[in-house]
Amino acid sequence: LETQELSDHETLPDAEEAVEVDNWGFQVALNELRDCAGRPPSDAIAILTALLSSRPSDELLSFGAWEAALGAHERMTSNRRVARLARKVKERWKAMDDAKKEQMLYRKALMAIEQLKTLGDDNVP
Repeated sequence: LETQELSDHETLPDAEEAVEVDNWGFQVALNELRDCAGRPPSDAIAILTALLSSRPSDELLSFGAWEAALGAHERMTSNRRVARLARKVKERWKAMDDAKKEQMLYRKALMAIEQLKTLGDDNVP
């Protein structure tokens, strides 16, 4: 099991091994975070830690509202650890989103190269 080390000695599973969070699951997590207002920060920390160790679905990543929602929560909380975890979730998911976009571009480039090779083969006498 590959892991990524966190500054406070927690570890994260590799993205492929993490539990996937879809739009509905993320909305539930956001509702729970909102309900944490006035409660001990440990409740919000538990929710954000679960999100941090999860993998957002492709649909959730493409929707894009997750980034603004996590950013808003990061700015609105008065607890530094909660804000830091919200930022870490946002950064980790952003990196996953960027990697997925790079993979898609790479696949498109490979498909274009294959099409060019096919066109070149058609012109050979």
